[in-house]
Amino acid sequence: KVIKEKLDNVVRIFDLQFEKEMIDGNGMNRIIHESVLSVEPLRIIKDHKIKIAPIEIKSKVVGNADLLSMAIRELLTNAFKYSSEKTEVHISCFKHDDGVSFIIMNSILPVQNGITGIPPELEYEIFEPFFKINHNYDERFYREEIGFGIGLSVIKHSITKIGGDIHLREIMDHVTSATPTKKILAELILPYHK
Repeated sequence: KVIKEKLDNVVRIFDLQFEKEMIDGNGMNRIIHESVLSVEPLRIIKDHKIKIAPIEIKSKVVGNADLLSMAIRELLTNAFKYSSEKTEVHISCFKHDDGVSFIIMNSILPVQNGITGIPPELEYEIFEPFFKINHNYDERFYREEIGFGIGLSVIKHSITKIGGDIHLREIMDHVTSATPTKKILAELILPYHK
């Protein structure tokens, strides 16, 4: 029954048409904070700490509140699932000429007998349906995940359709760690409204 419900949910999500909306800084802050609150049961599983930097956006961005909420929840779920216990997950934003990037950064969970982190050659593969770097299954996160290895595919597909983009990569963190440390960075890019 659970697998059928997951499949039905996947089909429903792929069929959704997200209309472009103009979102201001207050709206984006609301979406981020509501998304963080909605995944609180997942945050406490490994006792992560969430640090949200002030998000100040003066110009409106093109997005969709429902889609952004779904994307942030999926990215946070992955951050919790694939990072070590009792570590920090950082949420921040930065502006560039064409839009705004929202960042979720987390530690990297060491994997026994598998691949740890996201090697550069797999940065684009992770958005392919049913592709997984590792078969790390943690049933504690099953409730929120879109599932079947397609969560990131759905998010990327939908974000791209409204003019945005999304990237996941491994970076060297020189800012939030006392010593430079490899982290996973998810970047959700939204264009400015013109």
